Amino acid sequence: MKFGALLIAAAIGAATMSPASAQDNQPFAFQVKGDRFTLAIPDGYCRPSGEQLAISRRFASADSANLTPVDIQSCGTYGEDYVLVKTPRMMGPLAVEKSAFLAMVEQQLQSEAGQQDVAKGMEQGRRDVDTEFGGDISVGAGKVVYAGSDDQCVYMTGTINVEAEGKSAPINVASCLTLVGNRHFAVHAYDFAAGSAPMESLKARARDVATRISPR
Repeated sequence: MKFGALLIAAAIGAATMSPASAQDNQPFAFQVKGDRFTLAIPDGYCRPSGEQLAISRRFASADSANLTPVDIQSCGTYGEDYVLVKTPRMMGPLAVEKSAFLAMVEQQLQSEAGQQDVAKGMEQGRRDVDTEFGGDISVGAGKVVYAGSDDQCVYMTGTINVEAEGKSAPINVASCLTLVGNRHFAVHAYDFAAGSAPMESLKARARDVATRISPR
C-alpha cells in the first residue's frame, strides 16, 4: 500500500475562497466503486458548495493515487480547518477483520519499506499538484510519520509546507488509517489556521470522523 500519496493532493485549500455554507445535519451518503457509505457530519463542519466545491473537485481529480469521496470544512471558513476522506483508487474490497488490517498497516508503517512508501507517495502527491496547477501552488518539503494506534486507527502525523502567491506556510495534518466495512479509508484532519490545534487534537478529530462512517 502506498500511504504517503493519501496525504497530499487536496491538502491546500485556498484561504481566499468564500466561507463554507450552512451546515446540513443530514447524513452524507457516498459511494466507493459501488459500495455505499454514510457519514454523520460532525457539528460545526460543512460540505463545500459553489466555487468551493469546484476547487475541491479539482484537487480531488488531481490525486492520481486516491479517490476523495468526502471533503468537510469548518463552517464559515475554507482551507483552514478541514477533513478529507480518501481511499486508494486501485485497491479493491478487503476481506479481512479490522484488527488484522490495523496490525498489518502498523507493522508496515514502522518498517523501512513502509517509510520509503510514504516518502514516495508524498513525492507523487507533490508532482500531482504541480501538474494540476502549473506551479502556481506547490508542496515543499515536509515530514509525516507513524504516530501510534488504537482499536479504530493507525495514525500518522506531520507537517506539509505549501507555497502559493509567493507565500509559504505549514499545514499540520493527522491521519487515521482504518477499515470500514470492506474498504480502506484514510481520514486526514488538516489545520492551516494560525494557532493550529495540537497534533493530539487533530488525531482525535480524524478518529471521530472515521468512526462516523458506516456502511449502508
